[in-house]
Amino acid sequence: MKILIIGNFSFEKEGGASVVANYLIREYKKSGYEVDILSFFAETKKKEEKDFWGDKVGIFKVFSGKLSRVFSQFLDIYNPHSIYLLKREIQRIKPDIIHLHNIHKDISAYSVKLIHRLNIPVIITLHDFWALCPGFNLENNEMGEIRCRKPLSRFQLPFFLRNFFIKRFISCANYIIVPSDFARLKLLDYGYSGDKVKRIYNGVDLDMFFPLTDKNAFKETPVKIIFVGRITRKKGAEFLKKACEELQQEGFEIVLEMIGNDKSVPYAGLSEHYRQADICVQPSLVHETFGLTIIEAMACSLPIIVTDMGAMPEIVGDAGIIIKSGDIADLKSALKDLILNSEKRAHLGVKGCQRVKYFFDWNNNAQEYLNYLEKIKLKINL
Repeated sequence: MKILIIGNFSFEKEGGASVVANYLIREYKKSGYEVDILSFFAETKKKEEKDFWGDKVGIFKVFSGKLSRVFSQFLDIYNPHSIYLLKREIQRIKPDIIHLHNIHKDISAYSVKLIHRLNIPVIITLHDFWALCPGFNLENNEMGEIRCRKPLSRFQLPFFLRNFFIKRFISCANYIIVPSDFARLKLLDYGYSGDKVKRIYNGVDLDMFFPLTDKNAFKETPVKIIFVGRITRKKGAEFLKKACEELQQEGFEIVLEMIGNDKSVPYAGLSEHYRQADICVQPSLVHETFGLTIIEAMACSLPIIVTDMGAMPEIVGDAGIIIKSGDIADLKSALKDLILNSEKRAHLGVKGCQRVKYFFDWNNNAQEYLNYLEKIKLKINL
Protein backbone atom coordinates (compact mmCIF):
# COMPACT_ATOMS: atom_id res chain seq x y z
CA MET A 1 0.00 0.00 0.00
CA LYS A 2 1.31 3.42 -0.96
CA ILE A 3 1.24 6.41 1.38
CA LEU A 4 2.03 9.95 0.25
CA ILE A 5 3.60 12.27 2.88
CA ILE A 6 3.17 16.00 2.22
CA GLY A 7 4.56 18.91 4.22
CA ASN A 8 5.11 22.65 3.87
CA PHE A 9 8.71 22.52 5.11
CA SER A 10 12.11 21.20 4.15
CA PHE A 11 12.45 17.54 5.08
CA GLU A 12 16.24 18.03 5.27
CA LYS A 13 16.09 20.72 7.95
CA GLU A 14 15.64 19.70 11.55
CA GLY A 15 12.64 21.66 12.84
CA GLY A 16 10.03 19.99 15.01
CA ALA A 17 7.53 19.14 12.25
CA SER A 18 10.29 17.84 9.99
CA VAL A 19 11.74 15.60 12.72
CA VAL A 20 8.32 14.11 13.46
CA ALA A 21 7.56 13.55 9.77
CA ASN A 22 10.93 11.90 9.18
CA TYR A 23 10.47 9.48 12.08
CA LEU A 24 7.04 8.52 10.76
CA ILE A 25 8.46 7.97 7.28
CA ARG A 26 10.93 5.49 8.76
CA GLU A 27 8.23 3.68 10.73
CA TYR A 28 5.84 3.52 7.77
CA LYS A 29 8.55 1.92 5.65
CA LYS A 30 9.45 -0.56 8.40
CA SER A 31 5.78 -1.56 8.47
CA GLY A 32 5.75 -2.32 4.75
CA TYR A 33 4.27 0.88 3.28
CA GLU A 34 5.59 2.29 0.04
CA VAL A 35 6.28 5.97 0.75
CA ASP A 36 6.40 9.02 -1.54
CA ILE A 37 7.25 12.48 -0.16
CA LEU A 38 6.35 15.94 -1.43
CA SER A 39 7.18 19.36 -0.01
CA PHE A 40 5.33 22.57 -0.89
CA PHE A 41 6.99 25.72 0.38
CA ALA A 42 7.97 29.17 -0.79
CA GLU A 43 11.50 29.55 0.54
CA THR A 44 13.36 27.24 -1.81
CA LYS A 45 15.28 27.20 -5.06
CA LYS A 46 15.60 23.43 -5.13
CA LYS A 47 13.63 20.98 -7.19
CA GLU A 48 14.56 17.98 -5.10
CA GLU A 49 16.05 17.13 -1.70
CA LYS A 50 16.33 14.10 0.55
CA ASP A 51 14.79 13.17 3.88
CA PHE A 52 16.81 12.09 6.94
CA TRP A 53 17.09 8.58 5.55
CA GLY A 54 18.37 9.53 2.08
CA ASP A 55 15.16 9.12 0.09
CA LYS A 56 14.12 11.69 -2.52
CA VAL A 57 11.65 14.45 -1.72
CA GLY A 58 9.91 16.28 -4.54
CA ILE A 59 9.81 20.05 -3.97
CA PHE A 60 7.33 22.53 -5.38
CA LYS A 61 7.94 26.25 -4.99
CA VAL A 62 4.63 27.93 -4.27
CA PHE A 63 3.30 31.47 -4.48
CA SER A 64 5.56 33.77 -2.45
CA GLY A 65 6.58 37.40 -2.03
CA LYS A 66 4.79 40.47 -0.72
CA LEU A 67 1.39 39.60 -2.21
CA SER A 68 1.58 36.18 -0.61
CA ARG A 69 2.08 37.80 2.80
CA VAL A 70 -0.68 40.34 2.23
CA PHE A 71 -3.21 37.71 1.20
CA SER A 72 -1.90 34.94 3.47
CA GLN A 73 -5.24 34.41 5.25
CA PHE A 74 -7.03 33.91 1.93
CA LEU A 75 -4.28 31.50 0.85
CA ASP A 76 -4.68 29.63 4.14
CA ILE A 77 -8.13 28.72 2.89
CA TYR A 78 -7.48 28.27 -0.83
CA ASN A 79 -4.19 28.46 -2.73
CA PRO A 80 -5.03 27.89 -6.42
CA HIS A 81 -1.44 27.30 -7.56
CA SER A 82 -0.78 24.70 -4.87
CA ILE A 83 -4.11 22.98 -5.40
CA TYR A 84 -3.34 22.61 -9.11
CA LEU A 85 0.10 21.14 -8.38
CA LEU A 86 -1.25 18.86 -5.68
CA LYS A 87 -3.99 17.42 -7.88
CA ARG A 88 -1.49 16.80 -10.68
CA GLU A 89 0.94 14.99 -8.35
CA ILE A 90 -1.78 12.88 -6.74
CA GLN A 91 -2.94 11.73 -10.14
CA ARG A 92 0.67 10.88 -11.06
CA ILE A 93 1.61 9.06 -7.83
CA LYS A 94 -1.78 7.40 -7.22
CA PRO A 95 -1.43 6.96 -3.45
CA ASP A 96 -3.76 4.82 -1.35
CA ILE A 97 -3.51 7.13 1.71
CA ILE A 98 -2.21 10.67 2.15
CA HIS A 99 -0.66 12.10 5.32
CA LEU A 100 -0.46 15.90 5.45
CA HIS A 101 1.77 17.84 7.85
CA ASN A 102 1.38 21.58 8.57
CA ILE A 103 -0.30 22.73 5.38
CA HIS A 104 -0.69 26.52 6.03
CA LYS A 105 -0.99 28.88 3.05
CA ASP A 106 1.64 26.92 1.12
CA ILE A 107 -0.86 24.13 0.51
CA SER A 108 -4.09 25.54 2.02
CA ALA A 109 -6.98 23.95 3.90
CA TYR A 110 -8.84 23.19 0.67
CA SER A 111 -6.22 20.54 -0.09
CA VAL A 112 -7.96 18.24 2.40
CA LYS A 113 -11.29 18.79 0.65
CA LEU A 114 -9.62 18.07 -2.71
CA ILE A 115 -8.16 14.79 -1.47
CA HIS A 116 -11.54 13.82 -0.02
CA ARG A 117 -13.21 14.55 -3.39
CA LEU A 118 -10.64 12.29 -5.05
CA ASN A 119 -11.81 9.49 -2.71
CA ILE A 120 -8.43 9.10 -1.05
CA PRO A 121 -8.27 8.69 2.76
CA VAL A 122 -6.30 11.46 4.44
CA ILE A 123 -4.71 12.09 7.83
CA ILE A 124 -3.54 15.56 8.80
CA THR A 125 -1.12 16.30 11.64
CA LEU A 126 -1.36 19.85 13.01
CA HIS A 127 1.98 20.73 14.63
CA ASP A 128 0.85 24.23 15.64
CA PHE A 129 -2.31 26.32 16.11
CA TRP A 130 -2.51 27.55 12.50
CA ALA A 131 -6.05 26.15 12.18
CA LEU A 132 -7.21 28.50 14.95
CA CYS A 133 -4.86 31.42 14.53
CA PRO A 134 -3.13 33.01 11.51
CA GLY A 135 -0.29 34.00 13.87
CA PHE A 136 0.34 30.24 14.46
CA ASN A 137 0.47 30.53 18.27
CA LEU A 138 -1.90 31.36 21.09
CA GLU A 139 -0.82 33.74 23.84
CA ASN A 140 -2.21 35.33 27.00
CA ASN A 141 -3.70 38.80 26.98
CA GLU A 142 -3.37 41.31 29.82
CA MET A 143 -6.18 39.55 31.71
CA GLY A 144 -4.49 36.16 31.38
CA GLU A 145 -7.03 34.93 28.84
CA ILE A 146 -5.85 32.86 25.88
CA ARG A 147 -6.07 34.69 22.55
CA CYS A 148 -4.71 34.40 19.04
CA ARG A 149 -1.24 35.85 18.60
CA LYS A 150 -1.18 38.88 16.30
CA PRO A 151 -1.03 37.70 12.65
CA LEU A 152 1.78 38.71 10.34
CA SER A 153 -0.48 40.25 7.72
CA ARG A 154 -2.39 43.49 8.24
CA PHE A 155 -4.91 42.53 5.56
CA GLN A 156 -7.12 40.23 7.57
CA LEU A 157 -10.27 38.26 7.19
CA PRO A 158 -12.44 38.17 10.31
CA PHE A 159 -11.07 35.29 12.41
CA PHE A 160 -14.41 33.54 12.64
CA LEU A 161 -14.77 33.52 8.80
CA ARG A 162 -11.20 32.32 8.17
CA ASN A 163 -11.45 29.64 10.85
CA PHE A 164 -14.92 28.55 9.71
CA PHE A 165 -13.69 27.64 6.23
CA ILE A 166 -10.50 26.03 7.54
CA LYS A 167 -12.54 23.86 9.93
CA ARG A 168 -15.00 22.98 7.18
CA PHE A 169 -12.24 21.84 4.80
CA ILE A 170 -9.83 20.05 7.12
CA SER A 171 -12.71 18.27 8.84
CA CYS A 172 -12.93 16.24 5.61
CA ALA A 173 -9.88 14.32 6.89
CA ASN A 174 -10.37 10.85 8.29
CA TYR A 175 -8.33 11.88 11.32
CA ILE A 176 -6.87 15.16 12.58
CA ILE A 177 -3.85 14.37 14.75
CA VAL A 178 -2.49 16.79 17.36
CA PRO A 179 0.48 16.15 19.69
CA SER A 180 -1.07 17.01 23.07
CA ASP A 181 -4.28 17.01 25.08
CA PHE A 182 -3.95 20.79 25.36
CA ALA A 183 -4.09 21.13 21.56
CA ARG A 184 -6.95 18.65 21.25
CA LEU A 185 -9.07 20.50 23.79
CA LYS A 186 -8.51 23.80 21.97
CA LEU A 187 -9.81 22.29 18.72
CA LEU A 188 -12.77 20.74 20.50
CA ASP A 189 -13.55 24.11 22.11
CA TYR A 190 -13.81 25.56 18.61
CA GLY A 191 -16.24 22.86 17.50
CA TYR A 192 -14.08 20.19 15.88
CA SER A 193 -15.39 16.64 16.18
CA GLY A 194 -13.98 14.56 19.01
CA ASP A 195 -14.38 11.48 16.81
CA LYS A 196 -11.85 12.89 14.34
CA VAL A 197 -9.42 14.86 16.51
CA LYS A 198 -6.96 12.43 18.09
CA ARG A 199 -4.00 13.03 20.36
CA ILE A 200 -0.77 11.23 19.60
CA TYR A 201 2.24 12.49 21.51
CA ASN A 202 5.41 13.25 19.60
CA GLY A 203 8.24 10.91 20.47
CA VAL A 204 11.98 10.73 20.74
CA ASP A 205 14.49 8.17 19.47
CA LEU A 206 15.88 6.63 22.67
CA ASP A 207 18.78 5.11 20.74
CA MET A 208 19.91 8.66 19.93
CA PHE A 209 18.87 10.55 23.05
CA PHE A 210 20.03 8.82 26.24
CA PRO A 211 21.79 9.86 29.46
CA LEU A 212 25.43 9.60 30.41
CA THR A 213 26.16 6.63 32.64
CA ASP A 214 28.32 8.90 34.83
CA LYS A 215 27.20 12.51 34.84
CA ASN A 216 30.01 13.35 37.29
CA ALA A 217 32.50 12.80 34.48
CA PHE A 218 31.90 16.49 33.73
CA LYS A 219 32.94 19.51 35.80
CA GLU A 220 31.04 20.65 38.88
CA THR A 221 31.24 24.35 37.96
CA PRO A 222 30.33 26.36 36.11
CA VAL A 223 26.81 25.00 35.77
CA LYS A 224 25.87 24.80 32.10
CA ILE A 225 22.36 25.89 31.06
CA ILE A 226 21.12 24.99 27.59
CA PHE A 227 18.35 26.37 25.38
CA VAL A 228 17.45 24.76 22.03
CA GLY A 229 15.10 26.36 19.53
CA ARG A 230 14.50 29.46 17.49
CA ILE A 231 16.08 32.37 19.34
CA THR A 232 13.05 34.65 19.23
CA ARG A 233 11.00 36.68 21.66
CA LYS A 234 8.04 34.29 21.64
CA LYS A 235 10.35 31.40 22.59
CA GLY A 236 11.49 33.42 25.62
CA ALA A 237 15.12 33.58 24.51
CA GLU A 238 15.70 37.19 25.60
CA PHE A 239 13.89 36.47 28.86
CA LEU A 240 16.31 33.61 29.58
CA LYS A 241 19.42 35.59 28.59
CA LYS A 242 18.47 38.42 30.93
CA ALA A 243 17.89 36.02 33.83
CA CYS A 244 21.28 34.38 33.31
CA GLU A 245 23.06 37.74 33.05
CA GLU A 246 21.53 38.83 36.35
CA LEU A 247 22.56 35.57 38.02
CA GLN A 248 26.13 35.99 36.77
CA GLN A 249 26.16 39.52 38.20
CA GLU A 250 25.07 38.02 41.53
CA GLY A 251 28.13 35.74 41.46
CA PHE A 252 26.68 32.46 40.18
CA GLU A 253 29.08 30.46 38.01
CA ILE A 254 26.94 29.58 35.03
CA VAL A 255 27.33 29.28 31.26
CA LEU A 256 24.41 29.63 28.85
CA GLU A 257 24.49 27.73 25.55
CA MET A 258 21.82 28.71 23.04
CA ILE A 259 21.43 26.44 20.01
CA GLY A 260 19.39 27.86 17.16
CA ASN A 261 19.50 30.58 14.52
CA ASP A 262 23.22 31.33 13.98
CA LYS A 263 24.41 28.39 16.07
CA SER A 264 23.00 25.25 14.51
CA VAL A 265 23.91 21.69 15.43
CA PRO A 266 23.28 18.58 13.29
CA TYR A 267 20.39 16.63 14.77
CA ALA A 268 22.54 13.56 15.28
CA GLY A 269 24.92 15.62 17.43
CA LEU A 270 22.31 17.43 19.48
CA SER A 271 22.09 14.75 22.16
CA GLU A 272 25.75 15.29 23.10
CA HIS A 273 25.04 18.95 23.83
CA TYR A 274 22.18 17.95 26.14
CA ARG A 275 24.37 15.38 27.92
CA GLN A 276 27.12 17.91 28.58
CA ALA A 277 24.65 20.42 30.05
CA ASP A 278 23.30 20.56 33.60
CA ILE A 279 19.94 22.29 33.15
CA CYS A 280 17.64 22.78 30.16
CA VAL A 281 15.27 25.77 30.02
CA GLN A 282 12.42 26.21 27.54
CA PRO A 283 10.83 29.53 28.60
CA SER A 284 8.19 29.98 25.87
CA LEU A 285 5.94 33.04 26.11
CA VAL A 286 3.26 31.53 23.84
CA HIS A 287 1.02 28.46 24.01
CA GLU A 288 2.49 25.72 21.83
CA THR A 289 1.05 22.35 20.90
CA PHE A 290 4.09 20.42 22.13
CA GLY A 291 7.82 20.98 22.67
CA LEU A 292 10.09 18.39 21.08
CA THR A 293 13.25 19.80 22.67
CA ILE A 294 11.75 19.19 26.11
CA ILE A 295 11.50 15.43 25.66
CA GLU A 296 14.90 15.30 23.94
CA ALA A 297 16.48 16.91 27.01
CA MET A 298 14.50 14.74 29.43
CA ALA A 299 15.59 11.61 27.56
CA CYS A 300 19.17 12.64 28.31
CA SER A 301 18.30 12.91 32.05
CA LEU A 302 18.56 16.67 31.95
CA PRO A 303 16.45 18.55 34.54
CA ILE A 304 14.05 20.87 32.79
CA ILE A 305 12.48 24.25 33.54
CA VAL A 306 9.46 25.25 31.44
CA THR A 307 6.79 27.93 31.57
CA ASP A 308 3.12 27.33 32.31
CA MET A 309 2.18 27.67 28.65
CA GLY A 310 0.46 25.32 26.25
CA ALA A 311 1.36 21.65 26.41
CA MET A 312 4.63 22.11 28.31
CA PRO A 313 3.26 21.38 31.81
CA GLU A 314 1.48 18.34 30.34
CA ILE A 315 4.76 17.06 28.90
CA VAL A 316 6.88 17.68 31.98
CA GLY A 317 4.40 16.50 34.61
CA ASP A 318 6.13 16.26 38.00
CA ALA A 319 9.51 15.60 36.40
CA GLY A 320 10.51 19.25 36.02
CA ILE A 321 9.96 22.76 37.31
CA ILE A 322 7.10 24.84 35.92
CA ILE A 323 7.35 28.63 36.23
CA LYS A 324 5.06 31.53 35.41
CA SER A 325 5.52 32.75 31.85
CA GLY A 326 7.45 36.01 31.61
CA ASP A 327 8.23 36.13 35.35
CA ILE A 328 11.97 36.67 35.55
CA ALA A 329 12.00 36.41 39.35
CA ASP A 330 10.31 32.99 39.13
CA LEU A 331 12.83 31.83 36.51
CA LYS A 332 15.81 33.03 38.57
CA SER A 333 14.43 31.30 41.66
CA ALA A 334 14.04 28.00 39.78
CA LEU A 335 17.54 28.30 38.31
CA LYS A 336 19.09 29.05 41.72
CA ASP A 337 17.31 26.04 43.20
CA LEU A 338 18.87 23.73 40.62
CA ILE A 339 22.26 25.44 40.44
CA LEU A 340 22.75 25.03 44.19
CA ASN A 341 21.30 21.53 44.45
CA SER A 342 23.05 18.91 42.33
CA GLU A 343 21.05 16.13 44.03
CA LYS A 344 17.78 17.71 42.91
CA ARG A 345 19.15 18.05 39.40
CA ALA A 346 19.99 14.35 39.37
CA HIS A 347 16.61 13.38 40.87
CA LEU A 348 14.62 15.38 38.31
CA GLY A 349 16.84 14.09 35.52
CA VAL A 350 16.07 10.47 36.41
CA LYS A 351 12.32 11.18 36.72
CA GLY A 352 12.31 12.94 33.38
CA CYS A 353 14.09 10.08 31.64
CA GLN A 354 11.60 7.58 33.09
CA ARG A 355 8.67 9.75 31.98
CA VAL A 356 9.99 9.91 28.42
CA LYS A 357 10.36 6.12 28.27
CA TYR A 358 6.75 5.73 29.40
CA PHE A 359 5.01 8.45 27.35
CA PHE A 360 7.30 9.59 24.54
CA ASP A 361 9.14 6.62 23.03
CA TRP A 362 8.77 6.75 19.23
CA ASN A 363 8.56 2.97 19.06
CA ASN A 364 5.26 3.18 20.94
CA ASN A 365 3.88 6.48 19.65
CA ALA A 366 4.47 5.71 15.98
CA GLN A 367 2.44 2.54 16.51
CA GLU A 368 -0.57 4.74 17.33
CA TYR A 369 -0.30 6.32 13.87
CA LEU A 370 -0.02 2.88 12.34
CA ASN A 371 -3.14 1.76 14.21
CA TYR A 372 -5.15 4.56 12.59
CA LEU A 373 -3.75 3.62 9.19
CA GLU A 374 -4.87 0.05 9.78
CA LYS A 375 -8.39 1.28 10.57
CA ILE A 376 -8.39 3.20 7.30
CA LYS A 377 -7.12 0.13 5.42
CA LEU A 378 -9.96 -1.94 6.84
CA LYS A 379 -12.51 0.58 5.55
CA ILE A 380 -10.85 0.58 2.12
CA ASN A 381 -11.05 -3.20 1.90
CA LEU A 382 -14.67 -3.44 3.00
